[in-house]
Amino acid sequence: MNPYMMTAAIAPFPHVAGTASALMGFVQMGSGVVGGVICAVIGLPLLAFGTVIPIFGLVCILAYIVYCRAERRHSAVAVEPRGAAE
Repeated sequence: MNPYMMTAAIAPFPHVAGTASALMGFVQMGSGVVGGVICAVIGLPLLAFGTVIPIFGLVCILAYIVYCRAERRHSAVAVEPRGAAE
């Protein structure tokens, strides 16, 4: 899922693909830091990794679902014939 979502995130910005890719890397590394801090706050390594990693996985799945719904909504508007809106 990661390569697909990276491509989908960068696709709208082909003129600044390097900057968009760097921003995506920053977001990934920032998410890792946030996850590490949450695990450190929990304090119990097995409990922390047993809860934080699955929660991050669920967030990833939810983000993909939101992206798919937005993409469907966008493609439905883009395909609408010219005379239909009047």
